[in-house]
Amino acid sequence: MGLAFGRKAQLYAPMHAAPAVHDVSAHGIRIRFHEMGSGRPLVLIHGFLANRHTWDDVLGRLAADFRVVAIDLPGFGESEKPNPSKFKYDFDAFAESVLDVTAALGLSRVSVGGHGLGGSIALALAARHPSVVENLVLVDP
Repeated sequence: MGLAFGRKAQLYAPMHAAPAVHDVSAHGIRIRFHEMGSGRPLVLIHGFLANRHTWDDVLGRLAADFRVVAIDLPGFGESEKPNPSKFKYDFDAFAESVLDVTAALGLSRVSVGGHGLGGSIALALAARHPSVVENLVLVDP
């Protein structure tokens, strides 16, 4: 726990409003994501066996300063689960799916945060598309 210095300690800000839920098509695969806040875009990528709700505890606080987009990767959460014969479940394919979401939203330059598998995907995205990824935050990649 952190120091509160006479205030109630709070590690995250609860969401006062529900994030908007959207779908986009990325190479024919339906991708679901949360979107909340305004400001510089921040794309969040969850880890293995998780989904966009991984970020719910921090979404409200981040949305105070950023336009936050929390993605369900293909095959996870409420995104489409493509047949492995049509989608290669690897870092490159996931990174391209994230890139497709940013393009569909008209975001040409984004900060990206990833946890676990999402961190590795974020790193792959930054390595392959450095002109798109402005900042990178890796949590337990």
